Amino acid sequence: MQGESISAASSSLRLWSRRSVTSGAAIYLLALIAYWILRITLQDGVWWLALVNEFAPLVFVPLPLVLILSLLLRARRWQILAILHSLILVTWWGPRFLPKPPPQATRNQESLQVVSFNVWGDNTRLDEVEAWLRAVQADVVVLQEIPDVYADNQVPELADLYPYQMSQSTSERRYGNLCLSRHPILSVEDLPGAGVPAQQRITIDYEGRVIAVYNVHLAMPIGAPRFSHLPDNFVMEIASRYNPIARNTEIQRLLRRLQTEPHPYLVAGDFNMSEHTAIYTDIAAKMTDAYRVGSGGVGGTWPVAVVEELPSYLPPLLRVDYVWQSEHFLAVRAQRGPEMGSDHLPLYVQLELLGEER
Repeated sequence: MQGESISAASSSLRLWSRRSVTSGAAIYLLALIAYWILRITLQDGVWWLALVNEFAPLVFVPLPLVLILSLLLRARRWQILAILHSLILVTWWGPRFLPKPPPQATRNQESLQVVSFNVWGDNTRLDEVEAWLRAVQADVVVLQEIPDVYADNQVPELADLYPYQMSQSTSERRYGNLCLSRHPILSVEDLPGAGVPAQQRITIDYEGRVIAVYNVHLAMPIGAPRFSHLPDNFVMEIASRYNPIARNTEIQRLLRRLQTEPHPYLVAGDFNMSEHTAIYTDIAAKMTDAYRVGSGGVGGTWPVAVVEELPSYLPPLLRVDYVWQSEHFLAVRAQRGPEMGSDHLPLYVQLELLGEER
C-alpha cells in the first residue's frame, strides 16, 4: 500500500509539473501574440510598450526553451504557435546574421574611415582610448561625453594625427562632444538638442569635396520616476523612468535639418535608441545604417557590463551607437572596438565616397 501511495504521489507530481509547464508556455506564447499586435498597431505609442520595444531581444529569450518544451510535451497547439513565433522572429532578425555580399565596385571611389565613441566623462583609461585611436587612424573621429580635459585642451597627444579638432564645452550638457579630423575643418556649428546644444555639425574638406559630419548625442529616454519605493538599481531606474519624448523630438528635428543639407553627410554618435524602436524605422527611411550594410549580428554597443555593475558574463545587449550615411556613401566594413573604460563600445566604419556630389 505504501508503494502504491508513493507511486500515485509521484504520478500526481509529474502531472502537476506537466500542467504547470504547459500553462506557463501557453501564457508566454499568448502574450507574444498580444505583443505583435500591440507593436504593429501602437508602435511606441505608450511608454511601457516603447520600453518593451527598446529591449525587444529580452522578450524572445524564453522562446527557444518554450519551443523545445512544447515539442517534448507533445502539446500540439502550443508547438504550432511556438513554431509560428519562431518563423516571424527569424524573418525579422534572421537577415542580419547572413553573410554580407562584397560591395559592388564603383568608379572614383574614395575610402573614408569614421569612428564614433561615447568615451564617458569619468573614464580613467583615456590613455587606452588614445592608443586605440592612433592604431585605427580613422579619417574622422566623433566623441561624445568627453571629459573636462578634452573640452579644455582637446587631445594634444593626437595632434600630429588629428591636427583639426573641435570640442564643445562640457557645460553644453553633462559632457560635450569632440570632433577630430585628419582633413581641414571648414566650419563648425552647435545644434540645439533638448534645451542645450548637444550636437555638432562640422564640414570638412575631403580630397577637394565638402562633407558634412554630424556628431550626435541624443537625450537619454529617462524622465521623472513613475513609481515610488522601487529597488534602487540600474534596471529599476530605467524601467520606472523610461520616457523617449525628448529623444524622439531631437530625432525629428535632426531629420528635418537633414532635408536641407546641401553636402554628402554622415550622422554618427550615441542615439540612446535601440534599432528595435519604431522611430528607428523613421531614421532608416531617410538614411542608411552603415553597420547593417557593413556588418551583421547583434552589434551591441551598450551597456558594458563591468562599467554598469552588471554580471560580467553579459555582453552589450543593445546597439545604440550608429553611423548613418547619405546616399553618397557605400558602407564597406563596420565593426565594434574594444572595451576601454566606457559603458559604450566604440564603432568603426569604413565607407566609400561615391561619384560626384549630387
